[in-house]
Amino acid sequence: MKIQRLFIYPVKSLRPVEVSAAEITNEGLRFDRQYVLVKPPTKQQPLAEHITIKWRFDLGLFHTAIDKAWSKLTITHSHAQEREVLVVPLTPSPLSLLDAKIFE
Repeated sequence: MKIQRLFIYPVKSLRPVEVSAAEITNEGLRFDRQYVLVKPPTKQQPLAEHITIKWRFDLGLFHTAIDKAWSKLTITHSHAQEREVLVVPLTPSPLSLLDAKIFE
């Protein structure tokens, strides 16, 4: 068997990124499904609920890219006005996540 192409999905249910190599960790391929999209908790739904392409087909319109230094993840939307871009660290520090912005 020969591997012809290798992909990772930095954000669960968004488009993949093709890579030439990937590190295998105890959790699987490094950076694969590093992030997940969720609906924030509400009074009616006290737990965060993950969002997947199974129910939201428009997630297929988001594109992901990793910079050459493997430090930043860029997310864009095919139909975004003015090509808005979301850039997040590929390996965030846990403390930085406490004050992270919420995007809708």
